Amino acid sequence: MTVTSTSVTMRQRRQSYKDEYTKQTLETPNFPKSVSDKQIFAFCLAFRMLNSLLVQSYFNPDEHWQGPEVAHRIAFGYGHLTWEWKQGIRSYFHPLIFLPLYKILALLHLDTPWFMMRAPRLLQSVFSAVGDLYLYKLSAVLFGDSVAKWALGDRSYAGVFILLALYENFFGQKFLCF
Repeated sequence: MTVTSTSVTMRQRRQSYKDEYTKQTLETPNFPKSVSDKQIFAFCLAFRMLNSLLVQSYFNPDEHWQGPEVAHRIAFGYGHLTWEWKQGIRSYFHPLIFLPLYKILALLHLDTPWFMMRAPRLLQSVFSAVGDLYLYKLSAVLFGDSVAKWALGDRSYAGVFILLALYENFFGQKFLCF
């Protein structure tokens, strides 16, 4: 037996092991074929939007002062800014997410208190639904469908109340599964 034939055999064996390992780790046998991403997203979006309309309180006043109030001031020229904004130590990235929403509401003459209070949370519910979908997909790939359903079904205090909060860091948290 020559060195080249031994190395070819070793390469073939190693590739065979590698293929088998890849097949086992990337295929999830319980991944649902009947449930599409669109259906999962529609469910998550409906839940998050209903949740955003039902929650009538804030987790902390800062969630209002960190984004919607600043965007309101930019869009309409009045509103309160906290000392962090006056000192220039906060980024305008997060409030600018709400700015087009406020401008659209103003153009459609829907800038009433009811819409102005609920619109940022409704927008946040869209981001939360996207985060839910990708958490489901990640869980399905890593652990299978049964675990993914549990991850999607997490409607604990944090899942129901806190993920709607309008904090800048909660906004970023929703996209960790990408």
